[in-house]
Amino acid sequence: PHLAEVLVAETVGRNPDGAATLGFFAETLEPQVPRRARVAFRWLRSVALERIGDIEAAERALLAAETMDTDWPLPLYDLARIASDRGDVERGLALLSRAGAAPDDPLLAVLRSHRAEARPDVGRNEPCWCGSGRKYKKCHLGKEQLSLPERVGWLYAKAAQHALISGWRGLVAELNYERHRHHDAPDEMIDPVVVDAALFEGDAFVDFLAIRGPLLPDDERSLAEQWLLIDRSLFEI
Repeated sequence: PHLAEVLVAETVGRNPDGAATLGFFAETLEPQVPRRARVAFRWLRSVALERIGDIEAAERALLAAETMDTDWPLPLYDLARIASDRGDVERGLALLSRAGAAPDDPLLAVLRSHRAEARPDVGRNEPCWCGSGRKYKKCHLGKEQLSLPERVGWLYAKAAQHALISGWRGLVAELNYERHRHHDAPDEMIDPVVVDAALFEGDAFVDFLAIRGPLLPDDERSLAEQWLLIDRSLFEI
């Protein structure tokens, strides 16, 4: 997995326009490598497909990679990101567990913090509140959805992760350097202001919405589109 990540970093990480070349490289070599190694090339194809904007094809490649090796972590992690974008907390957490995500993994923290609690006013074996006629445990238990105001931070986190992972690292690193270059001991952590600037002044948010927008719940996508209409402002507190 580490070598595959390095290859991505050294190809599309340095030259975002190289996604098509990476995809061709992976597609050409996949049939020629040992079977156990093919999962890596299918994952590389998924990365290339996402970078050129075809998230549906990228997901299909990830699902295919998962069937090739159910324990290989990179497709599992990327599928967890897709589950998160769709608002499916439980699937995302299950995939991260299989991927061996670290306890302090940012995506893991985001999903855990947006896990909807079961309704206290409905028993497991009582009729579901939605009127389906099914028992709560067979219907909405474990599938409750947070309201849009409760998901605003989650939406922003999805966009921020896109900026930090999907081809915008160079811009983020450049902005972070400019922000801290006059400090005696620059902080190694990425400043949230830097990420925000990359998203809205650097157009990473436009890219996020164009590529991963189809995965978002309708209300989140509508809110994200409204964010793009607002210019940055200063407020006196």
